[in-house]
Parts: sequence; C-alpha cells; structure tokens
Amino acid sequence: MSKSIQRNVITPRTLPDLVRHRAGERPEAAVYTFLADGEEDEQRLTYAALDQRARAVAAGLQSLGAGGE
Repeated sequence: MSKSIQRNVITPRTLPDLVRHRAGERPEAAVYTFLADGEEDEQRLTYAALDQRARAVAAGLQSLGAGGE
C-alpha cells in the first residue's frame, strides 16, 4: 500500500504574496541576478531584500495617502 503525503500547498494570489511567502521559506535565495558581462554576477537580489524593499515602498505610498485593497 502506498501512503500519500499531503502537503500544505500555498497558492499566492498576488505577486507581493508570492514574494512574502518565498522570503519566509528561502530568504537568501536569489530572485534576480544581474550579469554585467553576460557571465559574471555583478548584482544579486534575494527574496528577503526584495520583500524588504517592496514593504518600504508600500509604507511610503501609504504615508502619502495611497490606499490598497
């Protein structure tokens, strides 16, 4: 008999939800790598850094009165 393993599958509804989820799971994983010469890594952005930047932008917009859903 085989036993199926159930996992909690997260289906983020928005891009910010996905980034937040990935930042929680794998904060130091690269979400973006810029290759200056096409081969060597010049800049690397992690899920944690992207999440932090996105939250800072959102906080700035909210402080200016921009509302979300």
